Amino acid sequence: MPELRKASVEISSLMEESVPVLRDIFKTVSNVSELTLQIGESRPMWYFPGSTHWRKQNGFDLFHPLVEPGKDMLMFPNLRSLKLSMCFYGNALQDLICLLHHSPVIDSLHLIHVEGPSNYQRTLWLREAWHSKLPLNSEGNRNYAHFSDLQTGHKKSQVIKLLSSKKSSKRQKT
Repeated sequence: MPELRKASVEISSLMEESVPVLRDIFKTVSNVSELTLQIGESRPMWYFPGSTHWRKQNGFDLFHPLVEPGKDMLMFPNLRSLKLSMCFYGNALQDLICLLHHSPVIDSLHLIHVEGPSNYQRTLWLREAWHSKLPLNSEGNRNYAHFSDLQTGHKKSQVIKLLSSKKSSKRQKT
C-alpha cells in the first residue's frame, strides 16, 4: 500500500509466536508518515499453563515484540510521527531503539506503557521484568513519554541515548 500515509494498528494481546505476523503488518505500512501502534498484553510462550517452552527466565530474557530475531529491521523512510502503546520491558525498549534507527525522518514520538501480563500464575517473581523501562517523565513516573522536534540538532540521538540508559533517573520534557 504505497499510497497509505496514516496507519493505526491495534493488537489486543501479542503472543510471542505472532511476532512474524506483526513484521508482515510492518511491511504493509512501511511507507506511512504517521503510525499509531497499540499492543495490549505481551504474552511469552511460557506464560500459558502447560507450556513446555521455557526461557532464561531468571535473566528476564523475554521475547522481542517488534523485531523478529534473526531478521533485519524494516526501514520506515517516511515515518514522521509514531504513537506507540505497549509494555516497555527491556527487549521492547531495545526494539523501539532499533525502530528509531530505521526511521530517518521521525520527528515526533509518543510512548505509553501498558502493563505486562495481568495473570502471573506461575511467574510471580517475574513481575519486575514487565515494569516500564521508559525514563522518568516530568511527573516522576515511567508510564508515558513524549518527544518532539527530533529532527532539530542532535535531539534524536539524545532521545536514543536516554532510552538506552538503564532505568535513567533523568527526567525529560513532556
